[in-house]
Amino acid sequence: MRIGDIWEVHTFNNRLTILISLSAHEKALDRIRKICLDGEIRIGPWIDSEGQRMSPELTKGADVLLCEVPPANFDDFDRLNGSNSPRQATTRS
Repeated sequence: MRIGDIWEVHTFNNRLTILISLSAHEKALDRIRKICLDGEIRIGPWIDSEGQRMSPELTKGADVLLCEVPPANFDDFDRLNGSNSPRQATTRS
């Protein structure tokens, strides 16, 4: 099952703050907004190589990070803990 399949069925009732660091497509953003009705969606810069950093204004309070490459300052996220490290949070297609 792909993550998109799961998202088509479920919605999140909590107020997640989702930071997206990808090439944003309006159709995909609309799907995320429908899934996380009360959440905050932040669009950050598309980090596509190691060593790039994310501004503290974006990292503070983010519950979820959607990215291809984590920012060099990943440890600055105050709500993402070590169990969610980029090396452990991988997806399989």
